[in-house]
Amino acid sequence: MKLQISSMLRPGGSNGFSPRSGVELSQLLVVVALLMSFGLVMIFSATVMSSDQSLTPNYGKFLRHLAHIAISLLVMWAVSCVSIDRIERCSNYLMGLGIVLLVIVLVPGIGVEINGSRRWIDIGVAAFQPSELTKILTIVFFAAHLSRHQGRVHKPKVWMMPCAVVLAPVSLLLLLEPDLGMSMVIAVTVMVMIFVAGARLKDFAILLAASVAALAVLVLSVDYRRERLISYIDPFNDALGSGFQLVQSLIAIGRGEWLGVGLGNSIQKLFYLPHGENDFLIAIVGEELGSVGIIVVLALYAVLMWRIFRLSRSSWAHADMFSSLLALGIGIQISFQAIVHVGVNVGLFPTKGLTLPFMSYGGSSMLSSMIGVGLLLAIERDLRHRFRNIEEKPE
Repeated sequence: MKLQISSMLRPGGSNGFSPRSGVELSQLLVVVALLMSFGLVMIFSATVMSSDQSLTPNYGKFLRHLAHIAISLLVMWAVSCVSIDRIERCSNYLMGLGIVLLVIVLVPGIGVEINGSRRWIDIGVAAFQPSELTKILTIVFFAAHLSRHQGRVHKPKVWMMPCAVVLAPVSLLLLLEPDLGMSMVIAVTVMVMIFVAGARLKDFAILLAASVAALAVLVLSVDYRRERLISYIDPFNDALGSGFQLVQSLIAIGRGEWLGVGLGNSIQKLFYLPHGENDFLIAIVGEELGSVGIIVVLALYAVLMWRIFRLSRSSWAHADMFSSLLALGIGIQISFQAIVHVGVNVGLFPTKGLTLPFMSYGGSSMLSSMIGVGLLLAIERDLRHRFRNIEEKPE
């Protein structure tokens, strides 16, 4: 797949960047703001009452989530001010930083273990999850690598080497935490980027088959993952054990029917459904706002993905493969994670702890999502600059 540079740099062309793109990106930010606001309301509802017999009001998690959003917005603004060219030049160093953080989190005394998983680093005021940052840094690295070798991506050795040197170690470190869900998100995102960049269908099919085989081995070789797969097939067979979370999630969504039981009236969030504010947030949405509420959330994500992919297409039309693949990777990562989250909650996929981007409780998840938005803003600013230069160029 080659970039067609000629005739694509005309202002307002059918495939190029136009003055309306700024308006479109503003609409993207509106959708992000709507998702964050929706998430705020649902997190307040899911956490405001203590899960004990006293049912006393508890605003701690809600206030922390507000702080997460405030910090993430500041980081988003800072990232958006960085030149996209500088981000591309620093991609190797950023990837190195991500790998170092994944190693550090496994060091006893530094990494914090919660529920049998060592995924967090205690930074005093909060616990930081390096895998969320590495998820974005991996997208930046592969976008830069593939763009540097544009026109040669059809040769497997161009992308197999970084997969072996970068993607494999990252996946291994994530599995040691363990965090199979995040490893899947990163692997799927990188695979789509490689295919769009120009990998041959035959080579991509081999990579896909190898990945599916590796996933099957990883699932079937570990007891708790195998139990999750069995409980996914028939969660009610062990409704008080391995199938507990899925059963409670299905009960919540079933209670909501079409219009829900009313905002704040969920029963599952109080005593039954664990992690209702993050891993099973859409189940609370379904219980309180019904299927209509879930459809609204899905519609917002659909609009968000459409805007991100339009930005990727505009960058591609202006022969900027790095920006195009970067925007594509961010869009794939957000959409795949949202699809898996919703799929897990409604029983389409085995239980896997993945947050809902921009909505779920969690500072690291919110931070990585807003870094992604900051990168999209940087891409848009670069496109605007290119458009002005073309428009001002004399005939």
